[in-house]
Amino acid sequence: MRGEVKGVRGVKEVEEVREVREGGRIEELFMSSGPIPFDKIKLEDYEPAMRRGMELENEEMARIADNPEAPTFENTIEAMEQSGELLGNVTEVFFNLISAETNDEMDELADKMSPILSDHANDIMFNPKLAQRVKEVYERIEASGEELTTEQRQLLRDTYLGFQRSGAYLPEDKQQRLKQIGNEMSKLDLQFSQNKLKEINAFALCVILYTGRKQLCGILQSIIKDLLLLSCHAPRFQFFLLYFAGHQRIAHIAYQLIQHQHYIGCTPGSKREEEHQQPKK
Repeated sequence: MRGEVKGVRGVKEVEEVREVREGGRIEELFMSSGPIPFDKIKLEDYEPAMRRGMELENEEMARIADNPEAPTFENTIEAMEQSGELLGNVTEVFFNLISAETNDEMDELADKMSPILSDHANDIMFNPKLAQRVKEVYERIEASGEELTTEQRQLLRDTYLGFQRSGAYLPEDKQQRLKQIGNEMSKLDLQFSQNKLKEINAFALCVILYTGRKQLCGILQSIIKDLLLLSCHAPRFQFFLLYFAGHQRIAHIAYQLIQHQHYIGCTPGSKREEEHQQPKK
């Protein structure tokens, strides 16, 4: 029996050590005061960091909701604003990378974590204790005219409207329906962003610059000065628009791409661009 107990204790100790190491790495990567160390972040770091962030935010929200003191701006609105720092940092890094330079592995992780993150957000917004505390603070300050700074008043308004517009004050059956709609929208929004980025990355337009023409073996040949590759990425847009501002044709092509890049697959001369150019009846 002792050997078995010792073995179990050893497993628990190993798990605790692993959690401490993971926690330290998460803190180093996503909670440092300096710039994000992108060169140190690995794909496998994101999921445990997100899950740890959700755990911490749940603990913070529980303390706010269960606070026996009367709700005030400081112990409710301000406390909520200061919560969820780790989760906010991790998701900001991850989803910004998703929108800029994703890959199949990151897309797979996003598909996995997005509904979990959506459920986590719903758990906060539909927490009846939190919603009630926010409502009490908002209504009391609005009625009494309690003095707040411009920033505090905006934060109070945004927090209250966030709960109100999420459906926190609706009947239970309508809350459940809103949760379903929100989860579906989060999936579709992610899918749309992934599809758009893939099409932007897949598009490229080769622009050939000529310096003139000359006779070669009796045939008039164009002399190629340079080959330019124009893509739908912002850095190349800026380069083309600034460097070739005096070249009307190239600048016009780049401008067209900027105007139409938000239409998925809508590249110059494409069928979808022609449909877009047609006047609406």
